[in-house]
Amino acid sequence: MNTILLLLLFIALLVLIDVVFRVIRRDPEKRQAEKRLKELTEKKYEFKDLELVKEAKYSDITSLNSLFSRFPIFRRLARTLEQADVKRPLGFFILITFVGVGIGLALTRVNLILGAIVAVVLGILPSAYVHFKKNKRMAKFEKQLPDAMDLIARSLRAGLAFSAGLRSVSEEFPDPVGIEFGKTVSEINFGIATDEALKNLATRIGIPDLRFFVISVILQKETGGNLSEILENISRLVRQRFRFQGKVRALSAEGRMSAGILIAVPFFIAGIASIFNPGYISALRDEPAGNVMVIGAIVLMIVGIFTLKKMIQLKA
Repeated sequence: MNTILLLLLFIALLVLIDVVFRVIRRDPEKRQAEKRLKELTEKKYEFKDLELVKEAKYSDITSLNSLFSRFPIFRRLARTLEQADVKRPLGFFILITFVGVGIGLALTRVNLILGAIVAVVLGILPSAYVHFKKNKRMAKFEKQLPDAMDLIARSLRAGLAFSAGLRSVSEEFPDPVGIEFGKTVSEINFGIATDEALKNLATRIGIPDLRFFVISVILQKETGGNLSEILENISRLVRQRFRFQGKVRALSAEGRMSAGILIAVPFFIAGIASIFNPGYISALRDEPAGNVMVIGAIVLMIVGIFTLKKMIQLKA
């Protein structure tokens, strides 16, 4: 208990230092600028994020930010945070991951099994949260994309320019399509070529359907053709693929249910045994060899979960 209390006090001290550091770091000029921006906002002026070159921010700590920017893996992780629309920097999630693992390791001194489980759960939880938000947002983007392409096609048929169609999407659609296309419109307004702005959009989002859209627009600019008809065909194909994916999910429902049952059975049996025959499970909890067997079983179960996921995941 003393170890846990010291660890919690250490975390509280880190939070206090971070708050004090943020307060001290705010210089008078910055406070004055923030005050002026607040006054302008209260006067109902509208501001849009027109930042042309946005420097990647990996951590509020300058040294860590410089360190993370040197490695491609951290740049990929930062892009995942951007796709998930998470406002916290990458360093924050790395910090809470290490803190969670540290709490689990501290608990191993009390109970090896409990500490190992807590370390694994708290270590995976931040990454799982980010990927959950990313997948949810990207799925929403995919559903909105066909309608966005139809709107651009109708704008072209009405005689508007392609950039005007992009602006209509940014104004008419909610997040994430409206926000991401708005960033592209901002880049074009600041002088970046349309092709480069679209490539930045495809890189930022990373969805195959969006890449088809970008490639089609770039090829049409080089070779010519009816862009509105091309966009309508792509949107129709995307909708057909969504319907096919729905059929795939229905056909794989039995396999996914079987995988869930196989994953839950060991925990169910362990819970029943601990209730009706505690001595049967106590050897795994109290003996060193039993602790090693439990940790090995957890690792093998994690491998089995990923294997089952690959087996039931059908590509549409």
